[in-house]
Amino acid sequence: MTVTATPEEPRDLFSILEAEARAVAAAFGVSTANELAAALIDRVHHRLHTDRVRVVKRSRLRRQEVHEAMRRDFNGVNLAEVADRYGYSRAQAYRILSKK
Repeated sequence: MTVTATPEEPRDLFSILEAEARAVAAAFGVSTANELAAALIDRVHHRLHTDRVRVVKRSRLRRQEVHEAMRRDFNGVNLAEVADRYGYSRAQAYRILSKK
């Protein structure tokens, strides 16, 4: 499912989570959807202790599989190609490929 924001809609993670929590609560007939959404965001903030969140594209197992595939595909001179193929910057790909 792709979420597309209009220019007026916030694009930060917490605002999106709050809006989605409100929508889910309303879909299930919760009469206090705004309070539920606000409480959810407060709890997430409390658990994370930050407003900044790193969103990981892949699970740990999937990352390991991708890193192994990168190592197999890397021939010593195709760093940019491997980085692009697997969705990493050249610097990230270099760090991945130099570890073992």
